[in-house]
Amino acid sequence: MIGFTPAEFNQVREAIAAAHLFMQALGPVLKQRHTALNKDQRNLLQFAPEAVAQGFNTIALITHRENRDPNAQEEESPTKLTDIDTEAMRDELENVSALVLPDLVYQMVCALGELPMFHHTLTFEPLTTHRAAMLMAWSWEGGRRYGLQQALAILDTTTTEFKTGTEAVLTAALNSALDLPSPEPASDAGKVIPFEYKTAEQVEAEEGIAKPFDVPEDLDNTQAHKPN
Repeated sequence: MIGFTPAEFNQVREAIAAAHLFMQALGPVLKQRHTALNKDQRNLLQFAPEAVAQGFNTIALITHRENRDPNAQEEESPTKLTDIDTEAMRDELENVSALVLPDLVYQMVCALGELPMFHHTLTFEPLTTHRAAMLMAWSWEGGRRYGLQQALAILDTTTTEFKTGTEAVLTAALNSALDLPSPEPASDAGKVIPFEYKTAEQVEAEEGIAKPFDVPEDLDNTQAHKPN
């Protein structure tokens, strides 16, 4: 974990917010001059807005977490798919309220003018709090269903890619030749090498060693065992 002093965090937050607003304001102008930009500038124009927007969203999440009441109820994971975690919903609504989404706003304007129930709710009577909340609820539920469809599409794509990769590996393993070691040359059976050992008599005859307890013939038997 990297620590920030309050002053350092405020400075980083203001810098990212300024970069986010800068990209929102000048992004369309730069896109209009796309042909006049070189390759590096075009790559930067394609990469920078998304990176700045993600950084701005992260800073907004951290700011909300730090400023939140410590005694507030913590977010709880819903136990059913149809359950709504109201704390998480409010947090997300607060986070996205700081975003500038021109493309999405345009699509919502089209939806309010073209979809019957949205158009009727907006124009039939003066827009009250209840009717505005109804529009928000419809939009939230539509976004939730769209998110689930995206998650299923990602899961399906990942599963398909994993299955395809596994099948390719198995096919390559089945079709490839076995990598066996080369056969070793046949070895001859062991042979017994005869080795002649000399007898004690032959050793004594060659080295002149007297037999144990042999007494010379010229020695007097009476003198044989006298002590010195």
